[in-house]
Amino acid sequence: MIGLHKLKEGHWPVYLISMVSAITNLFLPVALVRILDPVDIGIYKIFFLYAQSITFLSLTGGPLYSVYYWIGKKENASMYIEHAWVLSFVLSIVSAAVGLLFSRPLSHVISITETQTILLLLSAITAAPASFYGEYLIAKGKRINGSLFNSGFEILKGVIIVGLVYVTKHINAAFIGFTVLFLVKLLLAASLGKKEKVLTFNIKKERLMEVWKYCAPISIAGVLSFFLEKVDMILLSSQLSPQSFAFYSMGCLGIPPLYILEMSIQKVLVPALSISYHAGDKLSMVQHYRKAQSDIAYLMIPAVFGLIIFNRPIIEILFTSQYMDSAVYLKVFAITYLAYIIPHDAIPRATGQTGWVLKMYCILTPLSLLVVYVCAGQWGAMGALISSMVFFYLPKIPGLIYSSRITGYGAKDLIAWRGLGLFTAINAVLTVGTYAGRHFFTTEKMWFLVLAPIYAALYLGLVNIIKHFKVKHEIQN
Repeated sequence: MIGLHKLKEGHWPVYLISMVSAITNLFLPVALVRILDPVDIGIYKIFFLYAQSITFLSLTGGPLYSVYYWIGKKENASMYIEHAWVLSFVLSIVSAAVGLLFSRPLSHVISITETQTILLLLSAITAAPASFYGEYLIAKGKRINGSLFNSGFEILKGVIIVGLVYVTKHINAAFIGFTVLFLVKLLLAASLGKKEKVLTFNIKKERLMEVWKYCAPISIAGVLSFFLEKVDMILLSSQLSPQSFAFYSMGCLGIPPLYILEMSIQKVLVPALSISYHAGDKLSMVQHYRKAQSDIAYLMIPAVFGLIIFNRPIIEILFTSQYMDSAVYLKVFAITYLAYIIPHDAIPRATGQTGWVLKMYCILTPLSLLVVYVCAGQWGAMGALISSMVFFYLPKIPGLIYSSRITGYGAKDLIAWRGLGLFTAINAVLTVGTYAGRHFFTTEKMWFLVLAPIYAALYLGLVNIIKHFKVKHEIQN
């Protein structure tokens, strides 16, 4: 069992606090499908698909997440962090100016109106610099305060969007509220940063260039990795009607708690790897790396099994039977989540080897665009989904090989085989029992509502019992 004292350590404060905002984001479309028609839902999904992309396309993702590397560096950490923050401001302003200049042709490319495109640029372009303060607090060790800052605004976002859409019954109201909220977040973050003297605006050109030298490969790799991960969505958003895209995107169900689990663990893992690397302790790096995999897999593996087993009742409960065509996409898309278990670029990023990350994505991303485009043309949405999933898994192999070179340990030694095997075996047994119990229920919905909680309880109970006896055995020996 996880003791209460453990919830204040490692990734748990980040994960548990972020879970609140994650649940808000998960149920945001659940509420909207009951207010708006599928066409508006399709526009909503397109808007936020590109809202997520602008952090990468503006190259601000590198400076934002570089804070975890600079914290591990220790020497002159605050100076580097400030320059990274300022760099994210500069890149955001430049990107916003370019985007607004071409807002009309851009709106035709991404299949939304020019007004919606302008709101998209204004809101999403502030995302990285507005979130920097929260990431800085987490990297510094103030994980509760940092998580509360970023998660608080995510909760507000959900409340504001649902409230405005409910009152106006118009999707643009959601986009206006989203834009205003993130502008407020940016102003507050800058004010708090200046108050804590994280932002002094004592900027030195050579230091800014040094930060950019580290961040540029990560930023460009972030653009390429985004296309690699979302290539199916990007291509299909312009090929499908808004209604068909809504069905597809609902099937590719983003589970925010799962994304946040992986991200919160990475936010603890990268500084730990960086500290161990600079101390010359490569064994510690491997131990941190394997533990991160086990921590992710602990919840990720049962979630994937659950999504595959209960895909139809999940879609019906969340989005109503109107979106039942989405279920088949969910059943396939669920397998994508297993790829998050291996943080393939964590060791290169923590050791400053960002150039390698860039080279890898420079090869894979153009290839993925070509292959997914062909597969989408030949086999439609399902062809795009399956081919994009293959490319989502591909970086794991070179990532493990390169990480083994840095640590001096074999690639197979970097994988937490025991933990992954244990979690998979338990879920495989529970899956058989779950399908065997299907005929006792008259509807799929009731089958899910009764057996899903039992499945979860049995899984958590079995894992913790096995871990308890393992610890007890190790103490006795």
